[in-house]
Amino acid sequence: MKYLFVFLLLFLPSLLHAQCSAFDGLLKKGDVFLQSTDYQAAISAYTAALLACPDRANEAKIRIEKLVTAIDQLKNEKEKQKQIADNGLQKANKIVSTFYFAYDRFALAFKDREFYFIDKNGDKVDKLGAWEKAEQFGEYSNGFTKVGRMKEEYYLDTLGNSYRVAYALKDLSTEIKALDLTGTQLDSFPSEILAHSQLEILILNGNLLELNNFKTLPAEITNLDNLKYLSLSYCQLDRLPAQVEELKNLTWLMVSGNQLTALPVQIGELKNLNTLNLEENQLTILPPQIGELKNLTNLNLSENSYLDLVSVCNAFKYFPKKMMMSTDKFTLNNEASVLLINIPKQTTLPAQIGELKNLTSLYLGDSQLTTLPTQISELKNLTYLNLDGNQLTTLPAQIGELKNLESLSLYGNQLTTLPPQIGGLKNLTWLGLNKNQLTTLPPQIGELNNLTSLQLWSNQLVILPIQIVELKNLTELYLSGNQLTSLPAQIGELKNLISLYLGGNQLTSLPAQIAALKNLARLDLSNNQLTTLPAQIGELKKLTALYLDGNRLTALPPQIRELRKLEVLNLGYNNIEKVAVQIGDLKNLTELNLSQNRVLAAERKTILALLPDCEIVFAEDYSKMANRYHVNGDYAEAFKAQQKVVEKDGKNYSNWFTLSFYALFIGEPQKAIQAAKHVLALNPEAVDVETNLALGYLLNNQWAEAEAIYLKWKGKNFPDDNRLWDLVFLAEIADLEKTGIIHPDFEKVKKIFGK
Repeated sequence: MKYLFVFLLLFLPSLLHAQCSAFDGLLKKGDVFLQSTDYQAAISAYTAALLACPDRANEAKIRIEKLVTAIDQLKNEKEKQKQIADNGLQKANKIVSTFYFAYDRFALAFKDREFYFIDKNGDKVDKLGAWEKAEQFGEYSNGFTKVGRMKEEYYLDTLGNSYRVAYALKDLSTEIKALDLTGTQLDSFPSEILAHSQLEILILNGNLLELNNFKTLPAEITNLDNLKYLSLSYCQLDRLPAQVEELKNLTWLMVSGNQLTALPVQIGELKNLNTLNLEENQLTILPPQIGELKNLTNLNLSENSYLDLVSVCNAFKYFPKKMMMSTDKFTLNNEASVLLINIPKQTTLPAQIGELKNLTSLYLGDSQLTTLPTQISELKNLTYLNLDGNQLTTLPAQIGELKNLESLSLYGNQLTTLPPQIGGLKNLTWLGLNKNQLTTLPPQIGELNNLTSLQLWSNQLVILPIQIVELKNLTELYLSGNQLTSLPAQIGELKNLISLYLGGNQLTSLPAQIAALKNLARLDLSNNQLTTLPAQIGELKKLTALYLDGNRLTALPPQIRELRKLEVLNLGYNNIEKVAVQIGDLKNLTELNLSQNRVLAAERKTILALLPDCEIVFAEDYSKMANRYHVNGDYAEAFKAQQKVVEKDGKNYSNWFTLSFYALFIGEPQKAIQAAKHVLALNPEAVDVETNLALGYLLNNQWAEAEAIYLKWKGKNFPDDNRLWDLVFLAEIADLEKTGIIHPDFEKVKKIFGK
């Protein structure tokens, strides 16, 4: 399933001028939505109209002003009444939630014929000003956005500082504070720049396909002593001159995508530096002096494959700030009191990791770690540890000494047991152990008194230790995809439980004590072997979703009618004949699945009459089933269900499209390729399927075929969308990575698209 992200970006200078034929229809659609107070849909319609026909953009902007005014009125009225949860304010907040907030802080808005920025409360951020034209801050950008007024363009930073910008050497003057020559292929550093000491921003980036050729910087770079921001990505630099130390005002230095093997020790003199991007170089060690950059908040060392992590640990072992270390993709950290260090993926961790006493967060996901050093126990201030997608078979006993740890994620490893010392993690609130090979849990699991979420789906658990009922603060318990045959009667002692997932086990009955779970809102019992439900199920008064599909039920207890808050009830794939009497009073039901049961026509008619506002499925909609499986992470079942969709309607190219996408998630790239090609055979214009085709080739180790597709669509607009293909390709790789699917060629794709 493709995911579309709707950003409210009201000025996008690079948009293609599309046909205006759809403009009036979109405008009318937006008017209808506005009149019915469906503001989110109205935003989408008006924005689509604006993008479809720039020549008539003012008409759409007037509608958007009207919409923003309506939202403001809603907020003001409800704030006066101090009714935060009032329906009107909820609508206003819902609109705010549809905005794209760069750095989780600012979103672009438009009113009274001016562009401005709002915070997450929906309030105008005065320091960022109002402009005739503006673009959104980008999450992975250089920290600036483009704004303009009176035919002059500026770079604007998040502090509200604006810099008059030029994009060519011929436009340089004393008024210009920013020069951006990105994409201008340069054989050497332009000497003309050195005469403009007023420059505060200098961007001379090449890209992967059009490299600049500097090798190094001229010693006279010291003339530019007002520089705050210097970006030299893809310039084939093999060294930085010692004179770089004279750039005392530098706060941002970006030299990613070069050939640096070392840094000058003088780097430590850049005392005002807060962001240093060294991604994709050939560094092997860091000089200790880098640890003297006390104002540093971002250090990106990703894709320096031969970097010795020991040198990183040595450089920062006395660093005074809190630190986060991550192998994940680079995103800007805006907390001045914290240093984020992005490192290459690791196969081993050195013992020196324990010397980073101020380390509070450590993300080492999707590396190839097989063991952890015992010295990890020395990270006394660690609160977050993510080791997802590695090859760990055991944890060291010393893990229990991380007394301040609040979140521990070990998804997708090969753990068969947990050490008893796990019970020492008294401050742990979140424990993720999904997709391992655990057959038992140690009794000490019950000592995690502050745990609120325990995730154990897709393991091999046969029985739960009785001590699990000691987790009195637990609100989420995920046990799907194990081999449980029963639940302890004491399960009812988990009084704070809100979500309980038990799908895909071998349960034959439920204990009557389940009635004690008074706060339970979601209960998943799908794909078990239940033949009956206890009468006490009716005591779960707060239940809103109950999944019982894939069992052996022939009837429901009369007490089911007591679940008056129930909104979703899935009874598919059972042997039920009569159910109308039991569920007829469940007036809040919005979804009822009775597919693959034995409900006859007369009973169906009665159910439809009793629940007129409920969406009821008597014959399974495999398309919806496939989507549900995919969203819930059951990718194999999603693929099987989608195969049935294709079998039923193989002439619909969109069915094959979805099949090709699902195939990517189950390790079947050849099937993804075949399905994608079938899409193009049915509809040659459905070129967006080439996102799936490219990934199929890549995962099937056919890089040449994949690369050809990536280069073919690079920099072009996605069909019927204002996004670039580049972003779509990268987003789908990110989706795969989140599920633990990795491939070395993913990095090649990211390089092609400059990430």
